[in-house]
Amino acid sequence: MTGHTDYQGSDSYNEALSLRRSHAIESYIKVRIDESHYQFEVKYFGEKNPIVKGHCLKANVLNRRGLVMFTEV
Repeated sequence: MTGHTDYQGSDSYNEALSLRRSHAIESYIKVRIDESHYQFEVKYFGEKNPIVKGHCLKANVLNRRGLVMFTEV
């Protein structure tokens, strides 16, 4: 699970926000699946990995996101 934000806010605020976003996704998933079959890794990037570069509304919306990736072990 990874959390991301747009450019608005300080670096420290955005990192904390992206961490909260990742933990929210983790909590949501853990109550819906048997977590004994999965390993979880939470990452947060703040504004460091934008999908869209720029300071427009569309870029902001797309860059505020959380991602979940499942990989077979």
